[in-house]
Amino acid sequence: MNKVFLLFFCASFVIYGAGNKDKYLYVVNPDGNPYEYLSDKGIHSGMTRDYLNLMKRNLPFDLDVLESKSWTDSKNKIKSGDADILLATSVTKSRGKYLNFSDVYLTIHTAAITKKDFKGSSELDDLVKLRVTTINGYSTAKKLSKSYPEIEIVYASSIAECLLLVSNGRADVAFLNLAVASYGIRQNLFTNLKILKATKYKHNLAIGVRKNIDNSEYIVSQFNKAISKITKEEELNILEKWIALKVQNSGIDKETLMYGGAFFLAFFIPMLWYSFKLRKLNHKLNILATTDVLTGVNNRRFIIDTADMEITRVIRNRHKFSFLMFDIDKFKNFNDTYGHAIGDKALIAFCRAIEKTKRKSDVFGRIGGEEFCLLALDTDLDNACVFADKLREAVEEITLYSDKKPIKMTVSIGVSVFKYEQDSFDALMARADQALYVAKESGRNRVEKTE
Repeated sequence: MNKVFLLFFCASFVIYGAGNKDKYLYVVNPDGNPYEYLSDKGIHSGMTRDYLNLMKRNLPFDLDVLESKSWTDSKNKIKSGDADILLATSVTKSRGKYLNFSDVYLTIHTAAITKKDFKGSSELDDLVKLRVTTINGYSTAKKLSKSYPEIEIVYASSIAECLLLVSNGRADVAFLNLAVASYGIRQNLFTNLKILKATKYKHNLAIGVRKNIDNSEYIVSQFNKAISKITKEEELNILEKWIALKVQNSGIDKETLMYGGAFFLAFFIPMLWYSFKLRKLNHKLNILATTDVLTGVNNRRFIIDTADMEITRVIRNRHKFSFLMFDIDKFKNFNDTYGHAIGDKALIAFCRAIEKTKRKSDVFGRIGGEEFCLLALDTDLDNACVFADKLREAVEEITLYSDKKPIKMTVSIGVSVFKYEQDSFDALMARADQALYVAKESGRNRVEKTE
C-alpha cells in the first residue's frame, strides 16, 4: 500500500509539481517602437519580444509583461517592487544600484536628428552647443551631460514629442536611439526631419533583474545561458524583420547591421509611387489642419495642442512659460474704412512683422478674427513684457497703402505667466485676455500684464 502511495505521489509531482515554474513580471519601454513597445491592448511586441521568445526556450521560469505608461513608469515599477525584470536597459552605474545585469544582447547607436535644411556643423562638439532635446530618463541625457557639462537639454516625455520639438523649431537637434528615431520620423510623417549622423554613443541593452528579490543572480545567470544559445542567424532574422533589410552576408556583425539597416531604412529604401503620393497628401492635410489659411501662421487648434504639451514639460522641468495675447487696435474700423482686401493685407503684414521679430523658440498663431497669441517658452513675466513691447514696436513700423495713402496700425498686448499650482491653459489665456482688456481701456497700443 505504501509503495502504491509513493508511486502516486511521485507521478503527481512529475505531472503537476514540475510544471509549476516560478513566474516573474517584466516591464518594457511602452513607447520604444520598433525595438520594444506595448500595443493598445498591452501586448508586448518589437525586437526585444522576439529575443525573449528565443530565450524562453532555455529559461526555467515563466515571464509575464506588466503594463506601464512610460519608460519612467517602467523604472518606477522596478524600484517599487511591482515588477521584477527590466527587459532592455542600458548598463549604468545608477541603475546598477538596484539591478543586476545580464550580458548585452542588443546594441543600437544614438543618432542626431535635425531638420532637413540644417546647415550647421555635424560635429558632436558643435551640436551640443545648440538647443538639444532628448527623452527624460534616458541614459543618453546622462552621457551627454557628463561629457558636456555646459549643455542645456529640453527634456521630452516621448519620442513623438522629442521629434516634434525639432520639427517645430523649438529645438535644433534631438539625440535618440537610431532605430527608434527612424521609425518615429516615418510613423509620424515628420517629412522635414533627417538623421544627421550616428554618434559615438551606443545603447548597449541588457536585461536588468531587481537585486532585492530571491535568486536575483541565479535569474541573471539563466538569462545569460539563454542569450548564449541564440544563434547569429536568429539575430539577423530579428534585425531583418524589424529593419526590413534583406541581408546578403551573414557575416555582418549585429552592431554594424543595426547602424546601417536603420540608416538605410530611413533614407534609401525605394517606395512605391502610390505610397509616396499618399504620404505627401497626408502631410498637406496635416498642414491644412493646423495652419490659418489666410495668414499662414499656426491656427487655434495647433496653439492649444502645443500649449498642452508645453505645460506638461514646464511642470516637469519647473521652467517659466508666459503667454501673450494680441488684438489689432480698432481693426473693425480699419476694415470698414479701407475694405476687406486691405484688411486681409493688414492681417498678413501683422503676422509677418511678428514672425520676423519673435524668437525661434516662440510659438505664434491666430486664435480668431484679429486676435493672435504667442507662447513665450522659458520666459518669465517681466522678460515677456519687455519682449512684448519689442513686438508692439515692430507692428508700429508697418505701413500699408490705400489709394496711395499710407495706413498705420498698432496693437494692444496682454501678458500672463503660468503658475504651477493648479493652473491650466484656459486660466492662463483668461488672465492674458484680462490684461489685454486693460491695455485697450488704457488707450491701446500698449502692453499690460497680470500676475
